[in-house]
Amino acid sequence: MRAFLLTAVLLAACSRQAADPPPAPVAVLAPTLSSPQPLPSVRLPAPAEPAKPAKPERDPHSIVLPRRFVMQASGAVMPMSLLPGRLPDAAHPAGTAIVTEVLADESASTISEWDLTTGTAERRVELPLPPEATNVQAIRSNDAIHVVASEYNAALYYVQLTSNLEVVAKHRLGMVTPLGPNAIATDGTLTVILADGVLDDDGPDGGAGGLFAVSFDAAGRRISGRLLDSASSTSALLSRNLTIASGAPYVVLADRNWKLRVEELSPSLKTIRRAPLALPRGTLGTSAALAQDDGHIVVDLGKKTEPITLTLDLAHASTAPRHEIRAFQGRDECGVPVGIGSVQAGLCACGKDTCLEWAAAP
Repeated sequence: MRAFLLTAVLLAACSRQAADPPPAPVAVLAPTLSSPQPLPSVRLPAPAEPAKPAKPERDPHSIVLPRRFVMQASGAVMPMSLLPGRLPDAAHPAGTAIVTEVLADESASTISEWDLTTGTAERRVELPLPPEATNVQAIRSNDAIHVVASEYNAALYYVQLTSNLEVVAKHRLGMVTPLGPNAIATDGTLTVILADGVLDDDGPDGGAGGLFAVSFDAAGRRISGRLLDSASSTSALLSRNLTIASGAPYVVLADRNWKLRVEELSPSLKTIRRAPLALPRGTLGTSAALAQDDGHIVVDLGKKTEPITLTLDLAHASTAPRHEIRAFQGRDECGVPVGIGSVQAGLCACGKDTCLEWAAAP
């Protein structure tokens, strides 16, 4: 019985084991490899640019002018003229200055008006001249600007402008030697130019060579032209030997021995009177610049000699103390200063450039 029961128990266990499903296999999970993902971007600040050097502030009392034309053959720098412009006012606290310019590219000769306060050119006018006319000089009367210009060993011209730089007259005067014109003078009513060369004129001196003069009226109309001295005279070597006083031109001429004489001319250039100029012992008349001062004619014979003063009738002569003209602000690299009301201006060398500088008048 016991055996029967044991057998029955075993059979029941076996049948129950056979009826249960087999155990599920154990799942082994392999790691899943995802595709690489970009990291979140981070915007970095741009690298700082190297600091640019600060532009030097413009000197409010200095204006750098355009480069001047230089003759390649000789290295000579063409002259510039500085003239007073408008007096200081509310619109132009320091006034304006007028400058003649021969540009470095030799494209044209110009005349410009500069505002001294802002350092800008208010107007620039191209002179009605051939590009070869690079020797340009100018003077001013109250209401006009007078320009004399020459080509090298060639044509000589006169141009008159208003104070607003409007051209009102232009004349070809003749041919001039390589030295260029000797002098130009004006009193506003009469303008006279002196040059050595060949005069263009329909009169008896037309085509003749030597030192000649040409005169113009206040409107820029030609009055007369005349040969003053022969081509072989030493007068051609003088410069600034012309002035106008009381409406009459005065000129200094020299003979072959450098003896000087002063001549008073009429507006039509006829000789009114002449007088020899007595020079100090040992002095040659190789320099004789003329000016008028307080109703007298002043002859400057050079720094080593006292000037000679003449009455307008050339009857009386005396020596006069020399009044030295100081360079602008006492600087050797600056030219003769020009007064513009309460301001003084000058052309100064600043490196390879030319600067227009100004300061309160002393």
